[in-house]
Amino acid sequence: GTVRSRCYILSTQGIDVVGHERLPTKYRQLNRQLNRGGIDSRDARRFVLALCLGIIVLSETGWAQNETPEVIQQRATAAGLERFKSKHLTLYTDIRDNPSIAELPHVFDLAVPQWAEFLNVPADKLADWHMTGFIMKDAARFRRAGFLPDDLPDFLHAFQRGKQFWVYEQPSDYYRRHLVLHEGTHGVMERLFRGAGPPWYMEGTAELESTHRWDGSKLQLGVVPDSKDDFAYLGRLKVIRNGQNAGNIPSMNEIMTYDNRAHLRVEPYAWCWALAVFLDTAPRTRQSFRALAPKGANTSLSFSSEFIRQHALHRVDLENGWQAFAADLDYGSSPKHQIPDSRPRQTLTDSADVTILAAHGWQGTGIVLEAGNTYRLTSTSRFRLGAEPGSWWSEPQGITIDYHRGRPIGMLLGALAPEPSKLPSTDRVEQPGSFLEPVAIGRDFTWKVKRTSRLFLKINESTGNLADNGGTVEIHVSKQ
Repeated sequence: GTVRSRCYILSTQGIDVVGHERLPTKYRQLNRQLNRGGIDSRDARRFVLALCLGIIVLSETGWAQNETPEVIQQRATAAGLERFKSKHLTLYTDIRDNPSIAELPHVFDLAVPQWAEFLNVPADKLADWHMTGFIMKDAARFRRAGFLPDDLPDFLHAFQRGKQFWVYEQPSDYYRRHLVLHEGTHGVMERLFRGAGPPWYMEGTAELESTHRWDGSKLQLGVVPDSKDDFAYLGRLKVIRNGQNAGNIPSMNEIMTYDNRAHLRVEPYAWCWALAVFLDTAPRTRQSFRALAPKGANTSLSFSSEFIRQHALHRVDLENGWQAFAADLDYGSSPKHQIPDSRPRQTLTDSADVTILAAHGWQGTGIVLEAGNTYRLTSTSRFRLGAEPGSWWSEPQGITIDYHRGRPIGMLLGALAPEPSKLPSTDRVEQPGSFLEPVAIGRDFTWKVKRTSRLFLKINESTGNLADNGGTVEIHVSKQ
């Protein structure tokens, strides 16, 4: 990390202390007296000695730059802290007899090669990389011991700087472990690339690479939560569901312009994570998204604008794809079954036939429906819901044996996504048929279009249950 120690200058005029407002009161008084010539040489020597001893505490990176591991351990023991250590992590905590904390350094070690793979660097580049972490139930104890610097900014649950991170104790084993991995992701990106880019990318990648499954022996990073119980207190999907229910999914641009203060709230973490999952999964963006990591030292607007320029020709498809993806993101979602495909744009002059998969979420048809016209959509297809044996056969009207979002599963649904001139978020739900409020197409539906839009289709089912479906749905679209 960057060391910004206070500077101490001894001269015939006394001692100048840059940043001396952080010194204890008695030393500030001595400094003023010395500069006025008001103390004798013995007091001056004591003052200089106190300053020399205090430099360690006053350095922003603190003890880690100035003390040996043995001394640190002695101070931690004196403060009543426990230590757990592995190849890549030394962890101090004031929480005793908790096996889920004791195993964290081992979990951290298992994450390192996965981080290297995600960041496309050889694993041996991190062979000697090591972090020190603190899990704090009583933060005041760490502050008294000199392990929690006064100059850290306000943080919600955890914070990383250089080779150290701090985590407040959490109400679940999962979320505590998640935060350790989150800060570890920050740490490894700072080590490799001197930073992790602007807030959306920094927090998005850290959330992506800390959302995990751990069974006591195997660690898997980069997963989508499949239940509340196994991902207790994570809360990311709760935020997204609230946005879905409120009809308020932020645009990619809104997320990419979060400032440095945004992440004092939980909501931006959820949207940055969801956008990272989308960009890391979509075939069109996966490579360029991962290629951003080596640019991590750049936190300016150019970081994001250059990425957007790479996809300028497909900007509409990208934003529509993001909105479709976020509208259905839920527990158990399979992201690769949610990314809409991009078909060539075609304005419907008479009629056209399109086919969609029963095992996929929203799918672009490429068909543009023009404002003021009326269109008829019909389908008589038959397709399978669920894996065999035990599957159900459905037709476009759906089957009432089960419901999703108030409609029978298997029902054919339609949505209209805006064309380029109508892309701003304030104009997304001007007519019935947004991704958040799709229309029921069923076997036969007539649609009066108010705004020129692109047609998307899917069957109605939770995205967590799509992957084992089978068959296709054929739809005939005709201009009336």
